Amino acid sequence: MHFDFPKRLVKAAIVRLFDGDFVPRHGCTGLSGPTGTGKSHLLTALGYTACERGYSVRYTRVVDMINHLTTAQINGLLGKALKTYTRPSLLLLDELGYLPIDKRGADLLFQVVAARYESGPIVLTTTHHFRAWGALFDVDNTLATALVARPMHHGQPFRVRV
Repeated sequence: MHFDFPKRLVKAAIVRLFDGDFVPRHGCTGLSGPTGTGKSHLLTALGYTACERGYSVRYTRVVDMINHLTTAQINGLLGKALKTYTRPSLLLLDELGYLPIDKRGADLLFQVVAARYESGPIVLTTTHHFRAWGALFDVDNTLATALVARPMHHGQPFRVRV
């Protein structure tokens, strides 16, 4: 692994993350920072490393997951679609906050987060600082707070900066 860019990244913590010890402990992680700092690249590499260690991994962009779940809900197949995101050992969610998330999308995202809470780790990327997540969702603050609190309860946020 090269740590030349981004400059402001806690190398020891990232190396520890790639050990994969957080997966059996159901620890979650969030990578936040500006566009172009390598968050998605780290996420992909983390998924690859987890696969090498024998874990099942599901990678998706948040908007793609919400669109899939919305279609499934409309067609009466939400339960089956949710399993796509709750079964893998590790769920990787990329690009949270690039596009606005309406009430339905936030509710569906919460169902995934709640179903994995203390049973399966989530690693996500976002351009928004975790304290600003309330603005990402067209919902009340209670749901926005729960969407942040669940994955970060046993998790560690990383701020990626140049």
